[in-house]
Amino acid sequence: MIRIFAANLFRRYSRRREGLHLFWWGIGISFYGLGTFFEGLITLFGNTIFLNKAWYIAGAVLGGYPLAQGSVYLLHPRRFSHLTAALTLPLVFLTSFFVVISPVLPEMLELHRPSGSILAWRWIRLMTPFINLYSAFFLVGEGHKLLALL
Repeated sequence: MIRIFAANLFRRYSRRREGLHLFWWGIGISFYGLGTFFEGLITLFGNTIFLNKAWYIAGAVLGGYPLAQGSVYLLHPRRFSHLTAALTLPLVFLTSFFVVISPVLPEMLELHRPSGSILAWRWIRLMTPFINLYSAFFLVGEGHKLLALL
């Protein structure tokens, strides 16, 4: 279902060639589904370093950010939206890159539960709250504006 919903968002965006919120929401729904998929694989079949890192990027880093950025594009002027994307996207990319290259602590790998505790570079886990606070602000904090549009 998530795949179909994401495909519909991308299709609507490509037909209209406007509404960047649809593009961002398509990315967000895709990563949300991917994070859920990785967590399901881990729960059912066991954890690996690859699956854990993939889950961390798709879920902890990108789980809410693209959805929030889509809401920014829907609710705010394009100039503000471009500015927020330009300021936050580098942090998202850097965090994801650092997760990929971070050494791991294999003894922290839990068999059926993903966790960021396997990352040896502990400071990476300090970056995700900034991304998630940004996401929460524009998804939850501005939810009243979405309701006003309906």
